[in-house]
Amino acid sequence: MRYVILGNGYAALAALKSIRSVDSSSSIVIVSAEKELSYAPRAIHNYITGEKPRAFLYLKTADFYHDQRVETHFGDKAISIDPRNRKVNLESGKALEYDHLLIATGSNVSIPPIPGIRKKNVTTFKTIADADEILSMIAMGAKRAVIIGAGPIGLMACNALVTRSVEVTFVEVAKSILPRMLDPEMAGIIQRHLEKKGVRFFLAAQVEQILGRDEDDSIVGGVVVGNRRIDADMIVVATGVGPNIPFMEGIGIEKDRGILVSEKMETSIPGIYAAGDVVEYFDIFGRRNVVPLVVNATRQGETAGLNMTGFDGKCMPSMIFNAVEALGITAFSVGSIEGEESSVLEGNGRIIKLSLEKSKVVGVQTIGKFDGIGTFFDIFNKGFALSELSLDIIATRGFSYADIIQKAILEIPTSN
Repeated sequence: MRYVILGNGYAALAALKSIRSVDSSSSIVIVSAEKELSYAPRAIHNYITGEKPRAFLYLKTADFYHDQRVETHFGDKAISIDPRNRKVNLESGKALEYDHLLIATGSNVSIPPIPGIRKKNVTTFKTIADADEILSMIAMGAKRAVIIGAGPIGLMACNALVTRSVEVTFVEVAKSILPRMLDPEMAGIIQRHLEKKGVRFFLAAQVEQILGRDEDDSIVGGVVVGNRRIDADMIVVATGVGPNIPFMEGIGIEKDRGILVSEKMETSIPGIYAAGDVVEYFDIFGRRNVVPLVVNATRQGETAGLNMTGFDGKCMPSMIFNAVEALGITAFSVGSIEGEESSVLEGNGRIIKLSLEKSKVVGVQTIGKFDGIGTFFDIFNKGFALSELSLDIIATRGFSYADIIQKAILEIPTSN
């Protein structure tokens, strides 16, 4: 038996672990476009700030792949799949045969078609290479940054840059920051906190053009927003992500926003599975959705790996939540940020806003203390009525999900 895994992130590692738990001898091949060992993307801000060394980012060492008897093709990427002949064609010209294939290639940052977007000192905030580039720009004297997009990734970039004494200006097309995570009222609290730290915001606005420098037009010198020029030494694009699946064109796998998979994580082509940020799977509301979270990627990878060996397991629905730390203040949300009505509870170092439908909780937003996150999953999942809740109850309920969610949100690398 020969297993080929495209990708080297959380879903890929979980699948590898599942396969080796029941099959210690078959061939396993991992292909990754990046030359790096597997690492935690959301921890790159710890590296940029200097809080942690580069080595902290890595989830596994080189010895891990050797010990698991894995053939690796790092720095090479899949360019096409041939399902009829069960082969994956790589950019290097190599062709890999497979019996079972897992697509776990993660996501790419969606780059908006802004004039000047290809200038030097325009970067994203997703990979170790991005982090290295940002550190290089700061070392070369970059002091002003424009972040395009004020979602969770943009705020993580802001944390890192402000910590490195870089002035940050956000340009966000929505009317409030974190538009998919917090309602405008709660988002306003985060925005005001950041403004007190010197961060500027242009909301309901778009970057219309990226300008060059007077002395070298190929390097970023600023942006145009409306009729205003904003000077900048670097630009971070944080406009969202989408499944990284360009190699799938023309092979017949069913997809919409992501690859459509069954509860077994199998695609519409037998023998080909998918997991992680590339998939569109059922969420906790019963809707097909692309939900790029570590906890989902890990569960999906585990399920896919076992089923590739012949099991008949089913994956749990995708969890939906968001968490972000913004220069000393933490925000978290689960479920819907909209409802027929809402109720706000304050105390114990936290603001909690409950979204309600027919007096039942359908969503929770919090700002402040991060402990006890599992409580909010209990409140949401069990559909508590508002009359059943108080700050004391919230403070004392069991935290059954807390450790799992804390680790999943922060993506702290585990020991090797």
